[in-house]
Amino acid sequence: MFDATLLAGESLFTGALGYGVAAVVYLILALLVAKNWGGRMQGGLLLAACCVSIVWAFSLALHAAHGHPYSTGIFVLELLRDGLWIWFILCLLTPEAGENSNPHIRKKLQAVGYGVVALLFIMLLAYLWKW
Repeated sequence: MFDATLLAGESLFTGALGYGVAAVVYLILALLVAKNWGGRMQGGLLLAACCVSIVWAFSLALHAAHGHPYSTGIFVLELLRDGLWIWFILCLLTPEAGENSNPHIRKKLQAVGYGVVALLFIMLLAYLWKW
């Protein structure tokens, strides 16, 4: 006979373990970036994205460990994390990022990236307004 509660328990444990490992890996990356950061904007954004990702992963690990459904805070952290990672990638595409890159492709990628960040911000505002 199939026991769904056993499967749900294993699934929650796997989720908690996976998000916990992600939090530790982001912490290690944040420590490495903080140690070697040269004060440039890209490094600061990478550090910020790592720190928000630590909080995001740790929060999801706690939610999974206790079997709680996702909350508004998780949704806000998800949007903030995604926005910071996209902003970091956009900063890598700035003209200072490389002399050999094609400026037309870079500008198109930047436009798409800014559109995605704007969409994430609109989603956040719509969600919080409904809340």
